[in-house]
Amino acid sequence: MVRKTERQQRQIEGFSAYLGKLSEAMRKYQNQPAARRVEEFRRQFAEKVNDFFRENRKLEVAVIGQVKAGKSSFLNTLLFDGNPVLPSACTPKTSVLTRIEYGEQNRLLVDYLSAEEWESLNKLAHSQLATPQARAARDTVGLAQSVNTPLERCFSLRHEILDLEQNAELSKRLNDYIGEDGVYTPAVKSLTLQVKAEGLKGISVVDTPGLNDPLYSRTEKTRRYLESCDVAFLLSRSSCFLDASDLKLLALQLPHKGIKSLVLVGSQFDSVLIDALPDFNSLEEAIDASAAELCAHARMAVEQSVRALRREGYPPVALEVIEHCEKPVFVSALVEGMLGKSAGEYTEQETLVLRQLGCHGAPTEEQLRRISNFGEIRDLFDRLTLQKDALMQQKAEALVVFAQSELKLLLSGHGAVPRKLPKSTAAPTCA
Repeated sequence: MVRKTERQQRQIEGFSAYLGKLSEAMRKYQNQPAARRVEEFRRQFAEKVNDFFRENRKLEVAVIGQVKAGKSSFLNTLLFDGNPVLPSACTPKTSVLTRIEYGEQNRLLVDYLSAEEWESLNKLAHSQLATPQARAARDTVGLAQSVNTPLERCFSLRHEILDLEQNAELSKRLNDYIGEDGVYTPAVKSLTLQVKAEGLKGISVVDTPGLNDPLYSRTEKTRRYLESCDVAFLLSRSSCFLDASDLKLLALQLPHKGIKSLVLVGSQFDSVLIDALPDFNSLEEAIDASAAELCAHARMAVEQSVRALRREGYPPVALEVIEHCEKPVFVSALVEGMLGKSAGEYTEQETLVLRQLGCHGAPTEEQLRRISNFGEIRDLFDRLTLQKDALMQQKAEALVVFAQSELKLLLSGHGAVPRKLPKSTAAPTCA
């Protein structure tokens, strides 16, 4: 639990009072969207403060990335020694916010959609809209029909707790609730997996779905989670590293959320090497050149993002987080799974990748470790979790700074501030 210092208490009280005055001053404009946004911001700031300083709050670690960025494989390798506990989500319709925490026994805590939320989803699915959300809604409703999801049971329960006696049960049961063909997947809003793993004590690791979910309640749950996130691993496929969607997430959706540490991860590094190998004389040359090229791309993208964010008025504390992405980490969960196996134990895909990587001779174990690179990721993860108290204290110091920045962007971006407001609504500064 993070305890407020007197200085932090004064900052929070001062900013909360300012928000109250601003909201009061804008009541005459209550029919305008801008006034409603200010009132919603005031309410959310109070919720964020209460959540952050609550008893037993854990360090919130998010794994963020587009569909097919390899998030599930990344987490299975990082947390479960490569065992396929988390099912791969191949399509947006299977995206469910999945939280992984320590528990005295293996357990699933399931949060279902309500009947009202399903009705909203069903209406969108049967609309004539051609938006990504509408298409995903149709996929979700279609999946529920094809797998015979017991919707009435889910609506009546709303929440369910399932104890799992054996580790072997985890993967199968999880697939039922968050897999792309899971019986309950269409009706699940979010899920928490508790496992008896000492390394997860005091930590909550979350596999986040995208922000284009067809159901507002699920999208809002993801947005709210990003508001409370402390550390994030942003995964971007090495073969299309930091594309437009990744840059939008990096530059527009993360900076003002209060994340204190952001790690940029180039996933599926083996695929880039396979494409590049014919242009080099050895695997070592391909590894060095590919990593250098992707790092240069990251450096240029981050510099451009930081310049744009600085012009928009983001605070230095937010820009520092983004700047750390100049040094991405490149990994391959597939190659990590090959280490320690004999050739006869390889899967069909692993055998194919080994053959493709060996066009200049069979890769050595050291070369495979360089491509996998999960040693560096584990070191980073362990270091961040060991620093959780310090990270959360730093976040407490910057809580109001981030909120001021977000409010400024909200007001300036949407023209929310009327031309004449009382002088008492001038934004306070942090002492």
